Amino acid sequence: MANLMDYLDWRGDLTLEISPFNEVDALILAELSFVDFEGIVPPPEVGRGLPLNEAAEAFFARHTPSARKLTCGCCGYHGFCVETVENLS
Repeated sequence: MANLMDYLDWRGDLTLEISPFNEVDALILAELSFVDFEGIVPPPEVGRGLPLNEAAEAFFARHTPSARKLTCGCCGYHGFCVETVENLS
């Protein structure tokens, strides 16, 4: 069964002009909103962002697969990243 990472491999190189934003793209952004990028991505008041590929590289360099849990910054919910959930099935 395909997962979000498979989708990104398959469609990740297409622009929104070629393939308009869809439900799966929205799901990916929703999943990203739960990733704790503290210490990796500067806070909004700093006024600069960080490209997602750089943030992802820094995140995966800091977190082992078993520690890659997602945490909601608002409510503290602890879920599991796609990689962790995939390994449970």
